[in-house]
Amino acid sequence: MELDHEVEYKYWPHPADTVTIEEVVSDEEATLQVFTDGSKQEQGVGVGAVIFKGGELVAKVWLKLDNRCPNN
Repeated sequence: MELDHEVEYKYWPHPADTVTIEEVVSDEEATLQVFTDGSKQEQGVGVGAVIFKGGELVAKVWLKLDNRCPNN
């Protein structure tokens, strides 16, 4: 579920409900690297993550959170 507008927190989708895991059967081996970070400052709270597969960037996400949220 993509949210492109402000939604009251009680209606936020649970993260486990928004992830799709696909298993591909092959002889290919790839290293996955996931980097995450969070920040809480006077300007607001935010989190982000990037995923690399075999050294290539395959996904990135960053989210602004409600100011009540911790950064972790």
